Amino acid sequence: MGAVSADIKFAPTSITKTISSGTISAVINFQVNNTEALPVLVTFSETLDPVEGSWTLPSSTIINNGSSVSFSATLSGISSDFIGPIISNIKVENITHSLLDNLPVTINVTAPQEI
Repeated sequence: MGAVSADIKFAPTSITKTISSGTISAVINFQVNNTEALPVLVTFSETLDPVEGSWTLPSSTIINNGSSVSFSATLSGISSDFIGPIISNIKVENITHSLLDNLPVTINVTAPQEI
């Protein structure tokens, strides 16, 4: 069982955000490419706990090599007073760049940060 090089490539418009009362939603688009053309198990987790509210994240998914996928994440239960200063920064990071055949790549959805 050798190492698999996995590269998560993001489209230029990798994240779109919508904001409504009490909810911030992000749609995340990315493509999986790896040198051995194997499917990759992608899981999602938070890197930061939101100040208030809670994330709804997708479950783990196996993505075929070369496939483009789109997932959504929603931060809900936040007060309207809190929405104003945190609109800016929802991001996605590729945490694991080299992996064994059965080791997941983790995509982290971070909580919004104050501007």
